[in-house]
Order: sequence, then structure tokens, then C-alpha cells
Amino acid sequence: MALFDKLGELAKNTGEKAGALAKSAGEKAGDLAEVVKINSQIGDQRKKITEIKEELAEHYWLKFKAEGDLADEQAVSLCKLIALCESEIAELEAKKPH
Repeated sequence: MALFDKLGELAKNTGEKAGALAKSAGEKAGDLAEVVKINSQIGDQRKKITEIKEELAEHYWLKFKAEGDLADEQAVSLCKLIALCESEIAELEAKKPH
């Protein structure tokens, strides 16, 4: 009977360890999904920054060609949009599970 008791205890311990391992794997998978989602959002923000910088460059180039002057409110507005996107990236980076 002692043999069956030991086998039963071994099976119980193995089952508990397997359950804990499955739970840990599930948590890690959830963390990975969250990181992928956040990285996608960061990529979206970086794409916006690139588009705004292209618009800013075109704006300045056309202004320079037409007037020879480069200071204006449109450029400041575009720079503020870039700064806003960079802030969003920093917030998203901070949300990533560690």
C-alpha cells in the first residue's frame, strides 16, 4: 500500500508542477502578445513621425524657394506633432511588460 501512496503523491506533485508550468507559459504568452501590440503602436507612431518630417521638409523647401525665409507657424505646428508622437512612443515603451 505504501507504494501506491507514494505513486499517488508523485502523480499529484507532477500534476501540480505541470499546472504551474502551464500557467507560467500562459502568462508569458500574454506578455508576448502585449509586447507585439505595443510594438505595433510604436511602429505606427514612428511612421507618423516620418510622414510629418517629410511634410515639414517639403514645406520648408517650398518656402525657401519662394521666399528665402524659413521661420513660420506651420513649421512649429509640425514640430509639435513630432514631439507629441515621440511622447506617445515613450509612454508605449513604458507599458511593455518587463
